[in-house]
Amino acid sequence: MTTQEQLNQSVMGTYGRFPVVIAQGENEACVDENGKQYIDFGSGIGCTSLGYCNKAWTEAVCKQVKTMQHTSNLYYTRIQADFAEKLCAVTGYNKLFFANSGAEANECAIKLARKYSFDKYGKGRHKILTLVNSFHGRTLCTLSATGQDTFHHYFFPFVEGFDYVTANDIDSLEEKLDDTVCAVMMEYVQGEGGVHALEQAFVDAVYEKCMAKDVLVIADEVQTGVGRTGTFLAGEQFGHRADITTLAKGIAGGLPMGACLANEKCAGVLDKGSHGSTFGGNPVCCAGGLAVLETVTAPGFLEEVNRKAALLRKELAAIPGVDSVSGLGLMVGIALTEKKAVDVVNVALEKGLLLLTAKDKVRLLPPLTVTDEEIQKLVTVLTEILAE
Repeated sequence: MTTQEQLNQSVMGTYGRFPVVIAQGENEACVDENGKQYIDFGSGIGCTSLGYCNKAWTEAVCKQVKTMQHTSNLYYTRIQADFAEKLCAVTGYNKLFFANSGAEANECAIKLARKYSFDKYGKGRHKILTLVNSFHGRTLCTLSATGQDTFHHYFFPFVEGFDYVTANDIDSLEEKLDDTVCAVMMEYVQGEGGVHALEQAFVDAVYEKCMAKDVLVIADEVQTGVGRTGTFLAGEQFGHRADITTLAKGIAGGLPMGACLANEKCAGVLDKGSHGSTFGGNPVCCAGGLAVLETVTAPGFLEEVNRKAALLRKELAAIPGVDSVSGLGLMVGIALTEKKAVDVVNVALEKGLLLLTAKDKVRLLPPLTVTDEEIQKLVTVLTEILAE
């Protein structure tokens, strides 16, 4: 029995898996069980932000595993305290809640926003506006928050209290922003929705109009955060810091970790017993997260991310068959003139590249440590594929 047959026999078929069994990895490359090597430009959908088995990350995680793997949040741990302090310092937020994923971090943000409004204004002000084409997770609540009809099937009834604004349409925002709204939740770059960055004027309008009504702004930076777009938070490039920001994916270098960050106004809203997580802030995940933070915030690291992003985008845009390149930093969407994205990704797999799709685009989320040589390899292979 092959590995694929063995897994499919026991695991629910909820994923459209590629026919590759990844056995091990180092830096930006991995090897399947047959010894074939791949350069990973998807990084586990943005999670292995420092590549496979980064030395500093591996040492930190292994040290923590040998020290203590878990204790409940009824007690304190030094590694959780160090990670929390560092993350708040880097982002400028007052307090945070540790979760295990982006969906959980967004669930926390939704609860926080609704409780903030209830505590201050009472019932009836609980609606959260999200954007059409957004994606916020696969739990029942975050599916309800997701602004894509394709996700709103089967699992009825969905959670009430959400409505959807057309991205970059200020009139749509004004129309929906009534006295029943407690928060607006948005991704600065809609990743699963096609790697579309929001327009500055729209982002400015969200903050201006929400501030006037004491409506909270929630920035879903699950995919855009932790250096992915060239700044630690994508919001820095738009000149704003949301009341609440959520992080996950690359935050712990490939271990399950999410965080919900709150400013001074929101820091004390979730009090004892109002939220919790058994594994949130797990010591091993915190050790991995601290190693990621120390690496990404080291002098010159994000400058290199921006340099490599500029190189990658310039090279991609020049390939015949590429219509446009979207996104920010190393969060890249490639629109094609003729070929289908899924076909390109499948051919690239045969040629030793792991790529992703988003809607009708090829999507790239390479490790932040990707090299110039690996970028050139990608460009060469894509050029060959699109010329075939």
